[in-house]
Amino acid sequence: MESSEGWREVFRDIKRRGVSNILMIIADGIQHLENVVREEFPGTKLQKCLVHKIRSILLKVRNIHKEEIAKDFKSAFKLEDRYYSIEDGRKNLNDFINKWKKLYPFINNKFKAEHIENYFAYLSFPHQIQRMIYTTNWNERLNKGIRKTQSVRNSFPNIDSALNLVGAYLIDFEKRVYRYPVTSFIQVQDDLDYMLTNCHQTHKNG
Repeated sequence: MESSEGWREVFRDIKRRGVSNILMIIADGIQHLENVVREEFPGTKLQKCLVHKIRSILLKVRNIHKEEIAKDFKSAFKLEDRYYSIEDGRKNLNDFINKWKKLYPFINNKFKAEHIENYFAYLSFPHQIQRMIYTTNWNERLNKGIRKTQSVRNSFPNIDSALNLVGAYLIDFEKRVYRYPVTSFIQVQDDLDYMLTNCHQTHKNG
């Protein structure tokens, strides 16, 4: 079973390899992970997977309410709307909770006040990539495909050959498999570079 302390060791290993700043970590429901992220990578945003969250809610509600609940949930966590703010999200989420907690009290406990910011972290990023960072699903599918592609090769003569293989897979993945392109990150590269520089400078001064 995954644990926050297990991930602490992963993060420390990443730091030993030379990584000093990370913009975002996307995770599912690992308890206390936000504390480990804050301690090991100060300033890094943690996005809790919204797909896992709505699935866990829908498992506990009556069938006649599933469609409406899913629609209301989606209204709180809008994607690819450049004008949708974290403040808007908080208000709409509060409306969602107040509406449904009367029938399903457990919903009120699904969003603890101290964790709310971790559900809206994706809104701090350019709208073009929000659909790829609000859930772990996109990353999991991509990483699974890369691992499968690499596993059919016994070895690589050098690092460049491995990178070329991964690059070729990404191109194929974008054309054949997924409607949200990997290259969406390229068009917002300057924004992400600025965010990373600002994050580094803020914690260097702090």
